[in-house]
Amino acid sequence: MCAKAIHFTYLFTVCSALLYSCSTDQDKPTINLNDIRPKAGQNKAIEKQKPQQDTLAYLYKIYANDSAKMQIAQILPDTLLTIHFLDRFSQQHQRYFLTDSSARHFEFQSWDFKDSTQCYEAFYNWLDETTHSKSGAGISSIDLKLQKNSLILIANNQILFVLSDQKIQKDKWIKWYSANQNAALLHFIALKEPRKKTKWLQYSHGKITDYAID
Repeated sequence: MCAKAIHFTYLFTVCSALLYSCSTDQDKPTINLNDIRPKAGQNKAIEKQKPQQDTLAYLYKIYANDSAKMQIAQILPDTLLTIHFLDRFSQQHQRYFLTDSSARHFEFQSWDFKDSTQCYEAFYNWLDETTHSKSGAGISSIDLKLQKNSLILIANNQILFVLSDQKIQKDKWIKWYSANQNAALLHFIALKEPRKKTKWLQYSHGKITDYAID
């Protein structure tokens, strides 16, 4: 009889312990695995945001140099991220929307390259793709197929596009470029206005002239 009593007491103790454990676990807050997994996506977003902010700060700084009277009042990153043909040749590209103090809007796009060879290869591939120009055609005979007012600068290792619905004052933009970059490395300048033939220009010693070398 004592053995039965001991056995009953042991079973009662075990059951009581199990019931207490279950009730205690139910009271504890549940943990979602998503809450404790590393937020890889968030980390990448933070990492990407800082370079963009640094670039915006840099752009504000160079546009603050108003010797060219650019009067840029606002710079916004292009969030549409439309793929451009030149993207395949350079991973270092920038796109921004600019607004000046007269409420004129511009699309600013640029691509950086390792050297002039890569820059020229990208540029001529873009010309072949967009204009279907004949092999060996002189640069000054090529007419760009662009819908907006466009200014294109081709430097030693950089290609820069400025697009706008309004007329682009090329002198200001080239003066701005020469104040912030090495203008001596500026090889081609293309100015395109809707329903007009493309003008190919060159910049030397502070003067803009028709492009005369083919």
